[in-house]
Amino acid sequence: MDYIQRAARHQTVLFPATLDEYVRPASDRWFRCIFFYQAGYLKSAKLSTGELNWSTMVASNGSAGSFRNLLSVEENIYLDRGFFFRAYNKETGHLVWNTNYTNDGHEFSGLGGPRISQDEKSLYLPRRTTVLKVSKSSGSITMEFILDRLIPESLHQSATDPIPYGNMLYVPTVYYDTINAPVMVKGNIFAFSRTTGELVWERKGPNKVQPTDEFETTDSLLIESSIYDIDVFGDYLVAGVGPSVMLTNRFTGEIIWHVPIKDRRFLGSPGHENTFGAIDVGLTVDESGIYLVTLDGPARKLDWETGGEIWSVNILYSNTSIPTVINGKLYFNNSGGGGIWVIDTTDGRVLFNSRPPANNGSYISSLGVGSGYMVNIGT
Repeated sequence: MDYIQRAARHQTVLFPATLDEYVRPASDRWFRCIFFYQAGYLKSAKLSTGELNWSTMVASNGSAGSFRNLLSVEENIYLDRGFFFRAYNKETGHLVWNTNYTNDGHEFSGLGGPRISQDEKSLYLPRRTTVLKVSKSSGSITMEFILDRLIPESLHQSATDPIPYGNMLYVPTVYYDTINAPVMVKGNIFAFSRTTGELVWERKGPNKVQPTDEFETTDSLLIESSIYDIDVFGDYLVAGVGPSVMLTNRFTGEIIWHVPIKDRRFLGSPGHENTFGAIDVGLTVDESGIYLVTLDGPARKLDWETGGEIWSVNILYSNTSIPTVINGKLYFNNSGGGGIWVIDTTDGRVLFNSRPPANNGSYISSLGVGSGYMVNIGT
């Protein structure tokens, strides 16, 4: 069951497009569709032709921000706008339920582009100071996972990428520590029972890391520990901790290894010796390794056992899209200017890389990947 949940996370939790199949009336065959958010509207279109099935207004101001991902399961599409969260019917686009959460944007600000997640019956919505557990059938809040620990008094931390896995909910956080010197962005990881809400373990994001051979220094390196992205596989939880990657035991939170990411954009330039790379939402995993698509140029594959690099590909520009691994291929859209990439996960060979056709706008969103196709929502 853990594997099924994880596969669903990486194949359907994509912003702003998700690929899916649903059954129409019994006399009809299966229809493959895409669902996406664009300019204030949630839309459905036929995968084979791009023909629009329906379009439903979500926000009257189409330029009023966006969100990292949609969720899709069975008959509904779920989305979270911070002020409210909703379910829409896949067949018709009609609103199934709406829950108005707040009129105060501060209650979900500072999350750094969070992602929502799901299990069989519930949604998990990241917020400032808490994660909301929401019934998928009614939209009602059934539990809150309070994030009031491991931070200085008077400060608040925000959830970024909660993941239900097995009987646990894993929650990474980020906060701005203005109390302790030096002032830094920091984060923590919490593991809760997703059925009782009980805190099982907690791990303060480490602010120091030992350098690898790439770095000039042998001293421990001071780093920010914001945690925007995690993933879970088997017995392990892997986290992007600021400019580093950390592997922990998912049952205990014990750190197995913690390695820094070397910035490779300015190799040979003055001051490059001990500079860091960084991860936004560019982390994903499979049984053979850990994949990073970073802000400093490369896409990398790391070894599970040591965190050592298996291969690296220069993608030229910063990546801010959610990567996907399916059938031995790594997919992502380098919206910083590099276009769509498909990389062989075994050896790092670039199988496909292309910018949009001439005079045809830009690729912007993360990729929806499935049913033999990639879909991107661009300009």
